[in-house]
Amino acid sequence: ARLCLLNCYYAESPTWRLPEIIELFGDPNLKELAQAFLASPDKMDWLITFQDNHFQIKLPPNLKDRFVGIVRPIVDGNFAAGAGPAFAQMTAQVRDSVAYNTSRLPDVRRFTTKVNLIWGALDPYLTPATAAAIAANYPHSETRLVEAGHWLMIDKPTEVAQLLLTSG
Repeated sequence: ARLCLLNCYYAESPTWRLPEIIELFGDPNLKELAQAFLASPDKMDWLITFQDNHFQIKLPPNLKDRFVGIVRPIVDGNFAAGAGPAFAQMTAQVRDSVAYNTSRLPDVRRFTTKVNLIWGALDPYLTPATAAAIAANYPHSETRLVEAGHWLMIDKPTEVAQLLLTSG
């Protein structure tokens, strides 16, 4: 009946900004540097902490606590379990994926199903302007901002669940 999007990338736009860790792993010219981070758990931990601090820049204290208590343990657990190579492979494809999606914008503009963007307004990378740029491509879209960061479903699970259930 509808498509719901939560803090995601789609096509090229003036608002498109990648987190630094994805810039590093997504740039083919920096592949050796990215692999050096993956090969050193201490250096990778430093990089993840650097990125964490940037994701939290706009968060109020209660959401910073959720980030540190929920998101970071998930990230740490994934990397400790060997997710580094999969992360590197996924992020290496980000530019190609966005370029492909950009080429498909004429199809997106013919998409007649209702599209709801449920968006963390405090995400420093995928900003409300990014949501507006994505929404502008769909003929029937609505954006709902949540006072949350990038992981809005962790920051505000009840509010996001309610919006998922009632959007339409």
